[in-house]
Amino acid sequence: MNSVDTPANLSKYIRDAAAQRRLMEPWLDDRRFVEAGGKVVYAVDTDVIKLFINPAETSIPQKHRDFGYATIFRDDDAALSIALGQSLAEHIFANLGPGGGPLLVMPSLEAEIGRVFAAVARKAHDSENVAREEVVKLRATIKELGSHANRPEGLAEELKKRAPELAKILRGALGPNAEMHRFGRLFSDQRIAGLDFLAEHDEWYDAELRSLFQPIANIPDLYRLTKLTDAWREALEKTKAPTIDAHKVDDDAQALARLQWMNEKMDSERFRIVLITGDEALTEATSELSETNPGNFRDLYIRHPRAFMADDRVLFPWIDGDEENGRRTHDLTAFLDLFLAKFPRGRNFGAAHHDGVLEESEASLRYTCRAALTRFPNMVTDFREKWEQFTGDVSARAIPLELTAEDLGIGVDVAGDIEKIMGKVEEFLERRIDEAWSACFDAATRAGFDILSSAKRGSPKSEPPPRPRNAPPLYFDRFKRTTAFVRNLLSTSGKVNPLKYQKALDMLREEDAGIGYLFNLAFAVLFASMGRWPLTVILANRALQKARTAGDKRLSGREANYLKAVTLRHTARNVTDLDEIGALIDDALACLKEDKKHHKGLEVWPIRFEIERTSAELALSLFSIFHRPHPTKSLRSLGEIQITFQNHLEQLPPDAKSEMDHWIFLNVERNLLTNVFMTAILRAFHNKEHVDTAAMASLFDRFETNVNDDSPQKIGVSYLVKAVYSVSKIWLGRGGKTLTRQTITLLSDPAIIDASIMPYDKQRFEFLRGIVERS
Repeated sequence: MNSVDTPANLSKYIRDAAAQRRLMEPWLDDRRFVEAGGKVVYAVDTDVIKLFINPAETSIPQKHRDFGYATIFRDDDAALSIALGQSLAEHIFANLGPGGGPLLVMPSLEAEIGRVFAAVARKAHDSENVAREEVVKLRATIKELGSHANRPEGLAEELKKRAPELAKILRGALGPNAEMHRFGRLFSDQRIAGLDFLAEHDEWYDAELRSLFQPIANIPDLYRLTKLTDAWREALEKTKAPTIDAHKVDDDAQALARLQWMNEKMDSERFRIVLITGDEALTEATSELSETNPGNFRDLYIRHPRAFMADDRVLFPWIDGDEENGRRTHDLTAFLDLFLAKFPRGRNFGAAHHDGVLEESEASLRYTCRAALTRFPNMVTDFREKWEQFTGDVSARAIPLELTAEDLGIGVDVAGDIEKIMGKVEEFLERRIDEAWSACFDAATRAGFDILSSAKRGSPKSEPPPRPRNAPPLYFDRFKRTTAFVRNLLSTSGKVNPLKYQKALDMLREEDAGIGYLFNLAFAVLFASMGRWPLTVILANRALQKARTAGDKRLSGREANYLKAVTLRHTARNVTDLDEIGALIDDALACLKEDKKHHKGLEVWPIRFEIERTSAELALSLFSIFHRPHPTKSLRSLGEIQITFQNHLEQLPPDAKSEMDHWIFLNVERNLLTNVFMTAILRAFHNKEHVDTAAMASLFDRFETNVNDDSPQKIGVSYLVKAVYSVSKIWLGRGGKTLTRQTITLLSDPAIIDASIMPYDKQRFEFLRGIVERS
């Protein structure tokens, strides 16, 4: 017996084959259900989206995960698993939606997809910075190495060894930029959509189904959904690792509850909604439920991605009804059944008994394997060869892991010229980066926009919750279309009609002749309006890069500097993250000085920049008060900061000459008044200083007028503004018992958690609630 054909190895293959066969059984049940006249509707978990955007990482085992989503046999080559994962994901998103339409995304998972998107964007941004640094180092390295590296073939070798991040981006199939590209495909091809979006579009789903996609307003249904969510949360807490974020557990609980509720409400003979997920903890949780989970919930409504390997199109997408003598020759189910059928049926082996294999003890299984190897001594080797033959076609489609000279796009015409070669590399790098970002952001339309802009929604009759913060007001000078687009985003509703969205983006490109400054800056405001501040800072950076390389005097980067400063404040995790803000404000003012040379009469309210500088000072104080003391930082007193804010108020232009000016005036004034009262409240209730409330009265009148503004230029009242305004009103004795109750509700723990952006926000809002409770 050789080292491969051993009982231990054979038992592993048997268990792996039985496990795969078990995973495919529900797909076979779905097919029988459809053949009987039923309709199966598929929803996807976030992990399946990760499989699509990054099959190279998700398909194989990792340090933090001892299983791969597409590793069938534990000794499968990584390249095969990646190819299977890619083929599986392509099949799921290309073939399982109704009539070529999108797959469902449960409301609670939309926010999680947004977080995954933001994480991929951050990784892409970081990898680009590394890649650009590697270009500089590589240029010097190649000069030292000599002529062999001055050829495309030699350059490819040096890239793999000395600039791996650069090589990944240039290759175009691996790394964060490739993930951005694939995310874009999900959106542009409309592969996924939230329930809210699908409830309003009738081209894919039946009316009965779409009625279940609407936000739930019926009290009995809400009660049932709440009970189901609580039950699933309790079950998931038993199966999820303790390190898993509570938000993730809650999102999964809500998704499973909604899945169960929808299936309960439908005619089970006609419809079935199932969730595709590889999350083992989620699957295990299905066995933890009792009365809230009648029947076999897992087999009815949960599908592992590998279940769809039972469909011939995964391994053989070119097949069209391939049969030979009445038998499908490319059927993985039959392939595995033939292998399992070689074992004695008396020991629970065979096509219908894969569960028995998984339950068999290792000692018993190895005993049977030893007997089998006596009759067929090369059984493991033979099966291994047949598996490689069976998967040969998909292996050939694997994502290439190596960078080749052809990938560089460098022709022989530049061979030997280091400057031309590196120029080509830099040009190719920028093109790859732009392709990835454009593919993703261009595609954030229709269903994709609906997911990326998702927020916790109330019932159809209730107002949506206020944004935690409003995006800052930007001037786009003479670019009227961009001004209108951004103003619409920052309006009270902040909604963009996704059907008109692409036209708006096309107009942005036209206004700066395709440079991309306005496009990136407008998108930065878009994500700021959604509260996606990490994405905002990335896009503000990209806008700055475009401005610096554009050579267009209309695009100084002034507003990008300002937006980046505001965004750094909102994304600061500690006081050192605020250090760059002062320099950005200085740059914005310097850009303004240059702008005025080229645009006579330009007025863009530079007071906004100085206000941001003072706001960063207040943020420093809030870190010190509520997060942790920072004695090494030189802090001005709160009294001095309040006086500075009030001085800014006096410096606001006395009149707004245009609608745009009035809109910006409302925003700037509101932010200033919020900061004035936040600072005064801290002085009075935290520092126990005397604050003249009579002197604050006229300022509050101004605050109230602003908040209640009902002009066409009105802007939405953010959570922070509403909280500070309400507490200030109570503090000054202008609020009754009703306002007190409403403010305590506004400052409830769940609302605080949803609205907390900064590390100190939770403590800040609890501090404000304490003031109201003691009033």
